[in-house]
Amino acid sequence: MKQESEPAPPTGHLAAGASFHEQLAGTWNDGYKRGGFRKRMDLVERRLGQLVRPGEFWLDIGCGAGLLTMRLAHHGAIGLGVDGSPRMIQAANGLALKGQEQRVKFQLIQTVEKMDLPGSSFDGILCSSVLEYVDHPGMALDEMCRLLKPGGKLLISVANSFSAVRVVQHVARAVAGVFGSRDVYSYLDVSRVTYSKRSIRRALGDRGLKVEAIEEFDPLVPAALAWLLPSSMIFVTAARV
Repeated sequence: MKQESEPAPPTGHLAAGASFHEQLAGTWNDGYKRGGFRKRMDLVERRLGQLVRPGEFWLDIGCGAGLLTMRLAHHGAIGLGVDGSPRMIQAANGLALKGQEQRVKFQLIQTVEKMDLPGSSFDGILCSSVLEYVDHPGMALDEMCRLLKPGGKLLISVANSFSAVRVVQHVARAVAGVFGSRDVYSYLDVSRVTYSKRSIRRALGDRGLKVEAIEEFDPLVPAALAWLLPSSMIFVTAARV
């Protein structure tokens, strides 16, 4: 597998979400070792164990530094990870090389709204916390539907419009801004797209994707309070009709 060794290009031309994540590429996978990211990883791992069949061809949209794409291979799939951040793709190629994994490859893309990939070519698509960063989420969903084979599975997570944690973070960021600091929860500048369970179900259904399972998830809110506080994320499993 070829590893990209050339320096990453400047970030000025990148989409806002990809540009934001460029600076995080070197330590991105470390975040999955603990805390909320670890809990999210465990949930995705369980869902992949239920969905992936050996030999299937899966696409990981917004693959970051490649850890979840590698998990697809662990479950027996052939995985393609795509991302708009050059440094994330470089980190992912390094991870694949280190693991001597031959069942995955990674590809830099310009945008998730339109990918240069053949239609109806994937048995499954994983899209973990990506839609919140794109400029045209409807176009991105159209593209996912185009790329899935009939009967293909989609595992997607989106930001919850009613997230209690997100509301608190927005307030904290606004207060910090009053005192001259914009470093608090800076991801909110580029994480703008949210869904309710009803709206994501409708958005998928309008594109010929049948929702099979939908659940709320929050890596920070204790389970004892989950019934009271809306979660920060919604996980959906759907299939192309």
